[in-house]
Amino acid sequence: MDIQAVDAAIDRSLACESSLQHDMKPGRFEELFESFAANRKTPELREIYAQAFWQDTNPRPGKIAVYFVTDQDPQSVIFDPSSGEFGVAWGPLEDGGAYFLDCLAGESVLLAQLLCE
Repeated sequence: MDIQAVDAAIDRSLACESSLQHDMKPGRFEELFESFAANRKTPELREIYAQAFWQDTNPRPGKIAVYFVTDQDPQSVIFDPSSGEFGVAWGPLEDGGAYFLDCLAGESVLLAQLLCE
């Protein structure tokens, strides 16, 4: 998977996010969209750690390669090319700058953004 494919997944997700809007207070969806847009970056491939509780799922525990699509502190929106899902990475840790997989949010980039806030 390349950067253009990740950008295309983001664009597809944003085009289908209207269902998320119905579950939020008025104005919250727009705030969430603006927050994502302000933090969006060119996807960057990095390694993060998936912890042992991911053992029965995809991804498996250990180092995994994901695309960071935002840089936020302490959580960033990621795209996992192995599952095709957006999620959240937590970090960087003070002792070495490592990131850990926090959660996966399915095909919704804005749900992943919501989980970062």
